[in-house]
Amino acid sequence: MKFRATSILSTALAAVVGFGFAATAAMAQGKRYPMHPASAQLLRTAKANGVKVLIDPGKKHCPPKLFGFATRNGYLVVCYRNHTMIDGKRGLSKNEALELADTIRHELVHIVQYCAYGGNMILPQNENYFISYAQDLGMPILSYGRHQWATEAEARVLAHELTEAQIADLLIKSCRN
Repeated sequence: MKFRATSILSTALAAVVGFGFAATAAMAQGKRYPMHPASAQLLRTAKANGVKVLIDPGKKHCPPKLFGFATRNGYLVVCYRNHTMIDGKRGLSKNEALELADTIRHELVHIVQYCAYGGNMILPQNENYFISYAQDLGMPILSYGRHQWATEAEARVLAHELTEAQIADLLIKSCRN
């Protein structure tokens, strides 16, 4: 089932859910990774819908400053350790938890783009809006190759504007096994 553009447009302006950090942990590769409960639930939803989630698979896949990435074949790689180095303190601060949540939402939008839209935009009619809005938010869209501007801008804006529950809904409706 394709996610209808009107559903996305109606929710794209919704405010992001309030963010109170709690000691919830996601499990991956036998380790616990503390994060906001909504982020942990979103990762569980992704796994239940066929996304292969890897958290901190090693420096080869997570060089310094890389927060994560998604692949065309359904892998979501989260560079958890790099998120814990933003503030330079031990553990995951509130700021780092916010950035981690944004990374997870962002990369799952890319998963939706891959699984349901062949790597293209979910809402191609809004390309100029997404690029402009991403730049207004200070997101470095133009540092990517021109062919990536639209999908990267869409992923960044939707990750910024949608909640974990809305991203989960998009994932379920678009990428069901």
